Amino acid sequence: MAFTEWGLDGMYRAFHQYDFPCAEETGTYYQWRVADLLGTNTWTLAYKCTSGSTGFHELDRFDTGHALGTPTGEVTRYGGTATSLTDVQAALQWKNQDGVWKDWSDPECFQDNAAGWEGEQLAPTSYHTTTGSADC
Repeated sequence: MAFTEWGLDGMYRAFHQYDFPCAEETGTYYQWRVADLLGTNTWTLAYKCTSGSTGFHELDRFDTGHALGTPTGEVTRYGGTATSLTDVQAALQWKNQDGVWKDWSDPECFQDNAAGWEGEQLAPTSYHTTTGSADC
């Protein structure tokens, strides 16, 4: 499953869910891009299945009524506390109001509620999940 959501003040107003568009293969990664269409309140959700594929493929467009926002990413697991949790967010970027992509430096942890796991910053523009008990 892939999804996107948006909201205000920590409360989501819309949630969109999709069948996962890529083949799920161990050892592969997927790239996601959520971006405002410059000069509008319309956002696009696009994906790139593997490092060898060409370009991003748009999955959906939606109008939020807002042209700016704070980017967030999240990871979850299925199967309870006996299952593992792996996620790496790398080369994170955000787009300014002029449409220029900038490095998303120093990502901040918002909420950590997965017992036995925590977020760990790898570099100024990346983080991953790792075993541990710290909050974020």
